[in-house]
Amino acid sequence: VIEPLLTGTNRDGGSIVSATMRDNLAEITIPITIVQKTKTLSAPGSEGFIIFEYWLYNHNIENLTSIYFGFASDFDLGQGGDNAFYDPSYEMAWQQSENGKAVGIVGLMNVNGFSYVSNGAQKIGFNRQQKFNAISTNVYSSIPGAASDIMSVTKSGPFNIAPGDSVKIALTIVIGNGTTDLYQNALRARESYELATDIDNGGEPN
Repeated sequence: VIEPLLTGTNRDGGSIVSATMRDNLAEITIPITIVQKTKTLSAPGSEGFIIFEYWLYNHNIENLTSIYFGFASDFDLGQGGDNAFYDPSYEMAWQQSENGKAVGIVGLMNVNGFSYVSNGAQKIGFNRQQKFNAISTNVYSSIPGAASDIMSVTKSGPFNIAPGDSVKIALTIVIGNGTTDLYQNALRARESYELATDIDNGGEPN
């Protein structure tokens, strides 16, 4: 179940959108609530990234163990196929088209790594086991060469969450008109996130 979106403005003038997702309609439910918050900044030079934060809340009376989190992204940048790259020094995975346009994901908090899947000319889809493997193992960790479609999966976990407790995950999507522009936006995003601690309110979503 996805609850209605909540919108607001941060103290620095940025825009915030929050959404809450629950697992209560799944065939096999997990007593967890996920709150997603996205934030854009108003400062000049902040147009090239969006910050995403996720809180995983355990609303059960027992510990939740071996919890994994995945963020799947599929950036279709050009007809000629995309190339995938990874820079561990920036904790950034990105895709780039033949014309230089690039989109990447930078891990900001509790991101363990990235997986890549060559999705083919047609969307092939994945079963539940393949999805779990993509976020919990290195099955898809190799970077494919140029392909007609590449999917990346940002991986977090495993987490052990006590009753009433939560885990926070943060990442940012960055764009660039070429590699230099992409790296500049990735650096701005990380610096903004580390300085703007008011993205949360004492650990709770605004």
